[in-house]
Amino acid sequence: MNSGSVGDIKDLILSMLTFGVYSLVKTALLNQKKAAIEQALIDIYCRLNEFPGSTNVGVEVDGNILQIDQRDNENGACSLCVFLNDCPITTIEGASLRQFKRHLEIDITNIECGRLIVGQEVQDRLAAISFGHRCSTIISGVILKSATRSHAEHGLTEQALVYDSIVGALRDIGDHVSDTSDVGKAVSDVSASLKFSCGNCREMAYAAAGLAQLRAKDFLYSRGLKDVEMHIEIYMAETNGDHAFCVANFTMHGEVHQIAIDPWSQVSMSYDDYVEYVTACPCPPYTEENSTFGVSPTSTDVVNSEKFITSTREIFARYGLV
Repeated sequence: MNSGSVGDIKDLILSMLTFGVYSLVKTALLNQKKAAIEQALIDIYCRLNEFPGSTNVGVEVDGNILQIDQRDNENGACSLCVFLNDCPITTIEGASLRQFKRHLEIDITNIECGRLIVGQEVQDRLAAISFGHRCSTIISGVILKSATRSHAEHGLTEQALVYDSIVGALRDIGDHVSDTSDVGKAVSDVSASLKFSCGNCREMAYAAAGLAQLRAKDFLYSRGLKDVEMHIEIYMAETNGDHAFCVANFTMHGEVHQIAIDPWSQVSMSYDDYVEYVTACPCPPYTEENSTFGVSPTSTDVVNSEKFITSTREIFARYGLV
């Protein structure tokens, strides 16, 4: 950078990985370089998106070359080595370029100029991911108590046992509603989990699917994406796990963007990245390093039924969510 130093770039990289780029670009030292930094972020993301298996990426930052190399350590973990004009700056242990790209996705959605600079496919992808984050955040914010999540995070504590009793009682309600079909039970799951702010991954997956059916197209339309086809699915663990989550498939400009929405894990990202995320950050016994997932045909039919969509619209309306 013309008026900066190697330390500026180090701070930039560390900021993107921890606090988000805006915590950096608002500082006095780099404020005048905001446009160059934002363009560098977009360029890095575009290169990684264009070459998903790449182990290095290089871009120009205000006349200087920023290079990020992924290297495999002896223990099988990855690290990122950062260079400016071939001069080593820092090594970021335990990070891969795919993980780095996920941080960029979050940051770029906050860069207004990014929507004007990046290509259409990247704009579409970022918009879809942005909706996934919104949906996951809303559902995890209204279904706060989870027996399985408490168990995974803190062990079989008294709190986890209490939550398990609540979830069991709520599911009993679903077994005794007048409509005991799969759709009727799913609607009951969503209604009860929102009412009592308690549910496990199944309830959260159904709730995320219902909210996506109702809000995704309007969200994308507000970002200028008017011709969107959408198909919502429920995925479940097929081997080595006991977990369910929502997957939203958006078709825009001829490209399909498959977004995993998992309020239980409080994350949303592209499905391929989600599988890698679970491998890197398992929550046993519900997700394991070697968990595999697949579409649940029955649950997917449920969340795409007109009755489910109509009923969940009424439920979400009670809480001002639609």
